[in-house]
Amino acid sequence: MNAIAYTILSKLLIKHAGKNSALSQAVGKGWKGILSLCCYFTGVFISFFNSQISICIYTLVAVIWFIPDSRIEKKIAGKETK
Repeated sequence: MNAIAYTILSKLLIKHAGKNSALSQAVGKGWKGILSLCCYFTGVFISFFNSQISICIYTLVAVIWFIPDSRIEKKIAGKETK
């Protein structure tokens, strides 16, 4: 549910700010949010067959979000992102 809420919130913020806004350019496609959603849905499906694998998938999502994403800070500071 957190991944769904985050995805909805980020889409609405970008829609409100505009597609050409600094926020939209800094966030980009939001690969972490999309990857999290995919992993969560996969983990739920796999949990019916093997709960240990699904726990590993959920742990992977947590590790992904521990890795800092500095796109927004770089955009605010005026540095270009790749």
